[in-house]
Amino acid sequence: RDRAPEELPYLSTKPVHHHKLDVWLLGNVLFNTLTKEGVQWDAPNSLSLIQVRILSGTTTKIPPELLHSRRTEDQAMIQAIKMAWTFNPEERPTAREIAQVL
Repeated sequence: RDRAPEELPYLSTKPVHHHKLDVWLLGNVLFNTLTKEGVQWDAPNSLSLIQVRILSGTTTKIPPELLHSRRTEDQAMIQAIKMAWTFNPEERPTAREIAQVL
């Protein structure tokens, strides 16, 4: 559930280890902090279905009340989460770039 797209077993035949994985997971931590709940999916809790959704570029949804929040800190967190959840690891920002948003 909390894996980066490039980590999913059938996407890569060799183990993937690089700092961009940590950035994706940072997005999960920020999401958990913002929403006070874990990454949720509106689909059944089937790992294979979740993998398909991640591979299609779908991420868990940020609750509408937070998306429309006028609080600067909420909007900064949302921007940081979206940055961290960039599907292509080569386009994903560094943790330092995300920290600058926060």
